[in-house]
Amino acid sequence: MYDKRDQKLHLIYSKIVNSEFPFDPGLLTFTTSYDDSLKLDEPKENKPDPVALVYTPTPFIVPDRYKTLVLASILHAFPTNYYLYLPKFDGECKNVDVEQHVKNFETFLDLFEIDNEDVSIRLFSLSLQGKVKSWFRTFPDASILDLHQFIKVFLDRWVVRQNPFLIIEEYNQLKRLPRERIQQFYAIFNQVYYSMPVNIRTPPGSALLHYLAAFDLEMEF
Repeated sequence: MYDKRDQKLHLIYSKIVNSEFPFDPGLLTFTTSYDDSLKLDEPKENKPDPVALVYTPTPFIVPDRYKTLVLASILHAFPTNYYLYLPKFDGECKNVDVEQHVKNFETFLDLFEIDNEDVSIRLFSLSLQGKVKSWFRTFPDASILDLHQFIKVFLDRWVVRQNPFLIIEEYNQLKRLPRERIQQFYAIFNQVYYSMPVNIRTPPGSALLHYLAAFDLEMEF
């Protein structure tokens, strides 16, 4: 014996079979909720499967001006308007010696509260001008690890430039070291030669003879 609920379901089924519903019976779903309501499932749209997005990081390319430095793959930004206050050193100005330039640069770092190593070391390279900048670019790629090492080689190389007698002594003692590349020694020779004051600099012809004498003929080239 049917109860009222079964009678209602049977009536709905009969109407579906007799096509009295304007809907596709395949889209109808009977529910067994307490109010015996009839709910219609909305037709599903044919959406394409989502495509997984794969993040491919951009390869890190070190600019040529920083080839000498060892840098991380992610670089921090320079402070705003840094170039207005960045101290410069070209080895020519008599008002600023090598050690004073280092002090000025450290003051600059404090002024802008720069703590990131990659920012400090790049800015110090940008502070070098003229022949000092040329000296910096003669270093092999990725040969300067941090600011401490950078300042050390900078001081070791340029403090003697303040005393012309030390420059002449260094020039007279120039020798190509074992396994030193010819291009590297050539750059060092020119740096020392052109750092001498013009009034005591040897003529180019004598410098050429001195350059050739700096090679050990038994050494590999």
